[in-house]
Amino acid sequence: MATKVKPPSSLAIVLFIIGLASCAFLTFLGLIYLFNGSTLFAALFTIPVLVVLPLLTYSLVAMKTRKEAYKPRTPEFILLGLYLTAFIILFPFCFHALKIDALERNEIKATCSKRVEAITELQKEYNQAVTDSLNSLKNRAEALSGQLVKTRATYDSLNLLLGTSTFLQMSKESLEKYIQTAQNGIRQKYEMKDLDETARIFKDEAEVVFSNWEHLQTGLYYERTDSIFTMYKASAIKKMTLFQPQVQLPNDYNLASPISSLKSGPVSAILIVILIMLLIHFAILLPYISAGRQDGGLIIKSPPRETGGEGKISSAEPEIL
Repeated sequence: MATKVKPPSSLAIVLFIIGLASCAFLTFLGLIYLFNGSTLFAALFTIPVLVVLPLLTYSLVAMKTRKEAYKPRTPEFILLGLYLTAFIILFPFCFHALKIDALERNEIKATCSKRVEAITELQKEYNQAVTDSLNSLKNRAEALSGQLVKTRATYDSLNLLLGTSTFLQMSKESLEKYIQTAQNGIRQKYEMKDLDETARIFKDEAEVVFSNWEHLQTGLYYERTDSIFTMYKASAIKKMTLFQPQVQLPNDYNLASPISSLKSGPVSAILIVILIMLLIHFAILLPYISAGRQDGGLIIKSPPRETGGEGKISSAEPEIL
C-alpha cells in the first residue's frame, strides 16, 4: 500500500517562522546601513523577503507531498535552485548587519570615534597655522624695526607687512599697536566661525550616536563625517593656500556598502556568518525537509473474476502495492 504523506510538524512551522523573522530582520538591518538609516527604503526591499521565501518553501512542500509519485522532480530542483539564488542575494546584507553589529562592533565604534577626533585635529592644525602666521608677522615686523640702519626698502617692507602707508621712527608702543592691528586683519581673513560651529554641533551629535550605537543614525553620521571633514579642509586651504593638514580621516570601513564589507572579510567572519545563515535557512526549509514524500506504490490491475449467478464477470479493481 502507498505510504500516507506526512505533513510538516508544528515544531517545523514554529522554527520556520523564527528563521524567516531572523532572516528578514538581518536583511532589514543590512539595508538600513546601505540606505543610511532610511527605514522606508529598507522596509520596501525587505518585504519581498517575507513573500518570496515563504512562497518557495510552500511550493517545495507542495511538490514533495504531491500524490503523483512518478512525476519528474525537475520542478522541485528548479525551486531549490531559486531558493539558493535568494540565499546568495541576501547573504551580503545579512553578513553586513552581523559584521557591524556583532562580529566587529567594537572595532567599528573605535573607528567612528577616531573619525570624529580627526575633525578636531584638523581644526587644531588650522588654528595652529593661523597662530604661526600671526607670530611670523610679529617676529618679522620687530626684526625689521630693530635694524640699526633702516633703508627705504626696510620701510617699504614694514608698510607692506603691517598695511601702513608711512613708517617713520616710532615708539615701541606704536609698533605693537600696528602689529596688533595687522594681526586682527589676519584673524578676520582666516576666521571660520560658522564652520567651527557646524563642526562642533556635528561632533556633539556624532559622539552620542556612536556611543549609544543608534542603528538608524550610525551609518548616516559615519558618512557625514566625510562631508564635514572634507568641507572644513577645503575651506581652510581656500583661505590659507599654504595650509597642508597632516591629519587623515580613517576609512577602515564602508558602512554603506555590503559588497565592500564582504570583500574586506575577514575569512573567519565570513565562515561564521555562513554557518549562522545556514542554520537560519535550515529552519526556513524545515517544513519542506520534514514533510513526507509519497512513495508512489505500483498500480497493478487485478484479473477479472467471475461472480455468482448467470456467469457475469465483474470489472477488474486496481490494487495498490
